[in-house]
Amino acid sequence: SGSFEELVANAHYVEKINKSDRDAIEDIQTIQAELDAQKTELEAQKANLEKLKDQQTAQMQDMQAKQQEVQTVLNGLSDDVKELMAQRDSEILAAAQAEEAARKAAAAAAASANTGSSSGGSSSGGGSYAGGTPQQTGGSGKQQAVVNACYSTPSPGQGWCAAWVTNVFRNAGVGYFGGNACDMFNAWCYSSDRSALQVGMIVADSSHSGTGAPGLIYGHVGIYVGGGIVMSNEGAITSKSLDSFISFYGTGSGVRWGWLGGIALS
Repeated sequence: SGSFEELVANAHYVEKINKSDRDAIEDIQTIQAELDAQKTELEAQKANLEKLKDQQTAQMQDMQAKQQEVQTVLNGLSDDVKELMAQRDSEILAAAQAEEAARKAAAAAAASANTGSSSGGSSSGGGSYAGGTPQQTGGSGKQQAVVNACYSTPSPGQGWCAAWVTNVFRNAGVGYFGGNACDMFNAWCYSSDRSALQVGMIVADSSHSGTGAPGLIYGHVGIYVGGGIVMSNEGAITSKSLDSFISFYGTGSGVRWGWLGGIALS
């Protein structure tokens, strides 16, 4: 400085410059702190994304393993089981193909019901049968119509026991109820009490060993026509005593009975 006044002025300017430098340094430090915080947050987000990616990869591998397991099981199925699975899928088609025959059978069943109503048969008890022809069951007209339809409805083919039951109830004018024997058993068969068994009830099991794989997968279903007799489709329409039916078909889930569709005919 050339003088004391110039010294004071220079000192003032130096202080100004130092303050500006300090402010600049503080701004830089603030920005640095914000950048550090953002970096920490981004690193945390990256770690979470990597963890999520690992979880998704594990889930994908697990799903692929399960798909492979299912495919292995499917590949290991025997031709007989595959055929049975296809047969189950064809039940609805079989019912449709029997539609024309069912309409004709319904007319015959109605005529037979009218004939039976005027025959003057027994008016009480569970009903008895002679020569393969049903006498009066002593129940309602709907029960008699179902019994008559049992005798007039033809077999839709081997293994289609439930399709036959469906056709019988449709021919009797009760209604249409689809599904296989296992479905009918699970939905409508609720009792094994013989005192509760009534004419027109379905009698079924969900699985049995009597006919090998078909019985184990689909079970069997028939219709109680009174007199201790159960009729069912076994390729041909057969009549078995209730005891024989239970003995043969009750080897798996056990035989139960109930009203098809939940509709009490009595």
